[in-house]
Amino acid sequence: MRVIEVTQFGGPEVLVPSEAADPVAGSGQVVVDVSVAPVLFLDTQIRSGSARNWFPTTPPYVPGAGVAGEVSSVGEGVDPDLVGRRVVAGTAEGGGYVERAVVAVDGLIAVPEGLAGVSNDHGLLTLG
Repeated sequence: MRVIEVTQFGGPEVLVPSEAADPVAGSGQVVVDVSVAPVLFLDTQIRSGSARNWFPTTPPYVPGAGVAGEVSSVGEGVDPDLVGRRVVAGTAEGGGYVERAVVAVDGLIAVPEGLAGVSNDHGLLTLG
């Protein structure tokens, strides 16, 4: 799958497309096919290296702290009826600038049926 990695500290030019293995949901997790990943001001500060005193991140890494999209698979102990459901979630491990993200099922927020869509998913991610 495609991911965006920060290869070194700097501006947007250090965001580089890369390939990674497809993620697999573990126990209590789901895989989300990502349609939206927010770009927060904090992401830009971490990427630039300005926030190293507070966020000890070392390149290379995949940025992003949240995703919105559709559940494509579930891990052990997770209701299979979640497959196909539109959700937003934080990415506790790994970043959000990915095609598919593994997230904990207890961190999912279901997108109401009438709101499903990329622009609404983005609003839910950024406004909480």
